[in-house]
Amino acid sequence: MCSGLGQYDSRADLLSNGTPNNSPMKGLAYDTITGAQIVDMVVNPPSVDKASARWVIPSSIHSKDARTHHHQNTHGVFWMIPFDFDVDPPSLERARDAILSIFPGAYLVQFTSSSATMEKPKSRAFVYLAHPIIGADYGDTIDAVYDILDEDHGIKADRALRRTAQLIYLPNRGAFYQHQITNGHAVVLTDDHPVIVRREANRAEAAEARRKADAIHEQKRAELERRRAAGETLPIDDWNAQHRLEDVLERYGYEQGRMGRWKAPHSESGSFALYTSEDGRWTYFGASMAGVGMAGKGCQHGDAFDLFLHHEHNGDRNAALRSLDTPEAAFTRTLNGAFAAGMPEKATMPPGVVSIPEGEWVDLVLDDKGLPVANSANVAAYIRNEAIWNECFAYDAFNERPVVLHPMPGDNNKKVPRFLEDHDYISTFHWFQRYVFPRIAKGNVIDAVDIVCRKNTFEPVQDYLRALHWDGVSRIDNWLFTYAGVDKSTDDAMMTYLTQIARKWLISAVARAMDPGCQVDHALVLEGAQGKGKSSLFRALCPTEDWFGDALPDFHHKDASEYMAGKWIIEMSELTNVLKSEVEDMRRFLTRRVEQFRPSYGRNEVTRPRRAVFCGSTNRGDYLKDAEGERRLWIARSINSMDVAGLKRDRDQIWAEAYAAYVAKERWHLMPEVEAYARTIQQQRVPIDEWKHELSLFLSDKFEVTVKMCCHALGLLEHGKRNSKVEKEVGAELRNLGWVYADRQYTREPYKGQLVFVRQSL
Repeated sequence: MCSGLGQYDSRADLLSNGTPNNSPMKGLAYDTITGAQIVDMVVNPPSVDKASARWVIPSSIHSKDARTHHHQNTHGVFWMIPFDFDVDPPSLERARDAILSIFPGAYLVQFTSSSATMEKPKSRAFVYLAHPIIGADYGDTIDAVYDILDEDHGIKADRALRRTAQLIYLPNRGAFYQHQITNGHAVVLTDDHPVIVRREANRAEAAEARRKADAIHEQKRAELERRRAAGETLPIDDWNAQHRLEDVLERYGYEQGRMGRWKAPHSESGSFALYTSEDGRWTYFGASMAGVGMAGKGCQHGDAFDLFLHHEHNGDRNAALRSLDTPEAAFTRTLNGAFAAGMPEKATMPPGVVSIPEGEWVDLVLDDKGLPVANSANVAAYIRNEAIWNECFAYDAFNERPVVLHPMPGDNNKKVPRFLEDHDYISTFHWFQRYVFPRIAKGNVIDAVDIVCRKNTFEPVQDYLRALHWDGVSRIDNWLFTYAGVDKSTDDAMMTYLTQIARKWLISAVARAMDPGCQVDHALVLEGAQGKGKSSLFRALCPTEDWFGDALPDFHHKDASEYMAGKWIIEMSELTNVLKSEVEDMRRFLTRRVEQFRPSYGRNEVTRPRRAVFCGSTNRGDYLKDAEGERRLWIARSINSMDVAGLKRDRDQIWAEAYAAYVAKERWHLMPEVEAYARTIQQQRVPIDEWKHELSLFLSDKFEVTVKMCCHALGLLEHGKRNSKVEKEVGAELRNLGWVYADRQYTREPYKGQLVFVRQSL
């Protein structure tokens, strides 16, 4: 397969920017690398600068033009299915399980990238193929694989790898490195393989979309004729209806790819980064078309007229309208002139908009001429009062983000509900600028949208819980036994403890949702063998998978505070790593009621009450440092098989019962006697130090002691020296052994003046 070193390793005659290639390697074929050599690199990764890091293009074509997409599209022969998990990356185990569900029994190679960390394990993976994929099929095949991965497992791979000449960097050891090789066979993609079936379905859907786009274009032409007869036509609509977007793209030198994708004439990457939609609009992801159309988040978007405006008139809108030389153009110039002086008394509204009758449009700010002012207050009033706008925007307090609940007028994105993004603000601004306030500032429209969103605040978890109806069957006392594989005990005290932590933890989750920021001091910890499905069990408790999180960043940093937005249950999946922190740090984090931090790219510090509860999982039995400091962990051990499917089936009734208990004002803290029993469970998870055994022997014939007396007797502390950490540990162990403060001081040297511990029975 084609390989090279660093991004500047080019053998082509011309570089991507059109300048001559002066490299001594110009004109030579690229290096090659085999699948076995890649495995050797995975097992024994180098550690080099990225400028000299080795990459692969999984095609056997390695001629001088192998790094151009057109060449690989035409001649490429691809021998691997690649994966790159860079954003919200899954663990290697989760990625492995998902990939092998698509390719059962496949030979799979996985490794973390050079920028990976324990908290963010970015990784790459390869599945080897028995028979190659040709370049013309490669991109669509990769799309099909990634579609299945996303829809069935909620894992997103970087779709840049669908591009035939995309460089994929091979193992390069960073500060954190993991790898995993799953033995199996090379994959055979038969016609009935799910990936091929999905690929052909995608192609059929794309063909149908093109057919619909043609039909919609013809409908627009007919609608144009009707509107022209009624005198309603605007020149831009007229121009768009007269010119198919595909024809305009071809006219200006855009190269057509597959599935509605096009390459810009001056594209530096050579990628087909312009996407067309069936309603005659385009979106471009890249830098080559900066300034064309409207700017969105990382993209530009527009219609056929925007391309005409850019390529024919260098962005001069007035010149473009004058060039049309139509009666409608004259009408538009007259209308724009009227808007320049203020909104006309009877504004011409876009199709589908019913103007609010006089006297019912409230909260308008008027100038001294009695005309509405182009400001944020009036835009907000318009959105609230106009039927086509008033259900569009809201604020999701749980996710701490504004949302779009109803398709916006004039916007191509009909997928709702969704989080509101930059391009939604731009689309709204474009609509108001075009139809209501031509000279409105973009900031005024953005402020108005934010105001309307906040006035329509909702809490999705609260809405979910309130909508449930409990059937009266008790489940929450026994859910750890029924679904989590926890074994029922013959010990009454143990049974009481397990049923209490099962019940109280669920009620605490309801409390955090209904009363954000309420005090919840504990986390439910499930012990069990690795691969048992503990994480899947906790995930199954959430009716919406996005409400569950298992990638909590280091809780010492603000990243952890930002991560908690939109999460109801957060799993500390490798609890032993979390507990490597100081006990006090962990205690403060678990018991915190609010998150106070300045968000990334935010201007001000924010205070967000917690809406999440914590859980943990581990396969160890000696992971606690100090039972005194870690008493907030409610521990249960799973030894039987788990019933994740049953939990999903009964989930609504489980939460309905927990919600009913919360409404009945049941508290979510353990009773004192159960709390005391929990301490014994926690103490069993603390590794026993040798000095603790010696301390028990030393105390066997004593009636009163001090902490320093014990430290000296055990050789933990030299006379005349202090070590607060050691003294604290010895004091905690004295309390664990049943010794208590006597509320008096020792009276004899050398421990005179120190606090006295006595046996609790005295």
